[in-house]
Amino acid sequence: MYLLGEQPAYADALINRLQSIPPRLLEGLLCPAT
Repeated sequence: MYLLGEQPAYADALINRLQSIPPRLLEGLLCPAT
């Protein structure tokens, strides 16, 4: 999931947090029910 090649440490931490979010919660954030 590295789009820019080398990522700074904070980007790694952010990606790790995003990956730890339950997929169903992520779906709710990205595709809210209308």
